[in-house]
Amino acid sequence: MNFAENQKIILAKAAQEAGTDAVVSDVIDMAGFSEITFVGGFGTKNAGNFANAQQATDAAGGTLADLAGTKCGANEAHFALSIVRPKERYVARSVMSPAN
Repeated sequence: MNFAENQKIILAKAAQEAGTDAVVSDVIDMAGFSEITFVGGFGTKNAGNFANAQQATDAAGGTLADLAGTKCGANEAHFALSIVRPKERYVARSVMSPAN
């Protein structure tokens, strides 16, 4: 399959300041798409930085739950997180960056 043939590419969340709470992207509807890749940066490498994928059964994201095995980015400045054929229709990305 071609990389972009059936992959959704959008800006899910603009840059955010460092903080103590996770920043969750917009909820993305995967109808008609089989793969999504979240790309981002933390600004400064830190052991507390991480990104992970979440999925939900509703468009509002009220049922968002972490996708096991998707946590990445500790001690890195950037990340790329791909999800192929998520179980649920709606997905989001959560980022924790406590010290930038």
